[in-house]
Amino acid sequence: SDQSDVDTEYFNMQVDLNEVVQKRSVRTIYISVSTLIVSVSVITYFYVKSLRKRMFQDELTKLYNRRALFTNPRVLQYKYLYYFDFDNFKRINDTFGHEIGDEVLIHIAQELKDHFNGKIYRMGGDEFIALCDNKQTIENFQKDEFKYRKDDLDIHVTYSVGAICIQDNKELPLDQIIKYADYAMYEAKNLGKNQLVYITDDVIKRYDKISFTAKTRSNDRF
Repeated sequence: SDQSDVDTEYFNMQVDLNEVVQKRSVRTIYISVSTLIVSVSVITYFYVKSLRKRMFQDELTKLYNRRALFTNPRVLQYKYLYYFDFDNFKRINDTFGHEIGDEVLIHIAQELKDHFNGKIYRMGGDEFIALCDNKQTIENFQKDEFKYRKDDLDIHVTYSVGAICIQDNKELPLDQIIKYADYAMYEAKNLGKNQLVYITDDVIKRYDKISFTAKTRSNDRF
């Protein structure tokens, strides 16, 4: 009888111990799975954030890119859009090489960021768009020295700028607003470069009549 009681008590202890082990195992598995889920979620979040940043950021200048401009729902809330095309930039690449050309573009991007309190986008090449709420004059731009200095190099960059008042054209889609700013920029090129031109109905009518193809635009683009 005593042996039987001992055996029964031992058996019950084993059962209790197994239950404890099982509960701890389940808890350990639960904690491990939860930790894994959290870790994967955090990694995914930062990966998506990094991917999104690369999608909407210009790799060279670290400005916003063209995709970012067309996916920004707040663009039409700004008052003015300025379309920059830097004059004779191809000559810089041909004379000093593309490495120096890239350094000049990085410098230009920083100058634009310092000047404008709005958003700056690199559209590609040496073309930039600035959004802001303050109306600019060519004197505002010319007093800022877009100069690049390195060793014995002293490169002064001028620019042709087309401008449009967004608030006066809010009924237009963004691509049309940019098109008209591009018209104004092209008019600045034709006026001798280093100019700022605000779009007018006359400029729109004249450029709407010509074949404004990429080939046509490139003739005096640089």
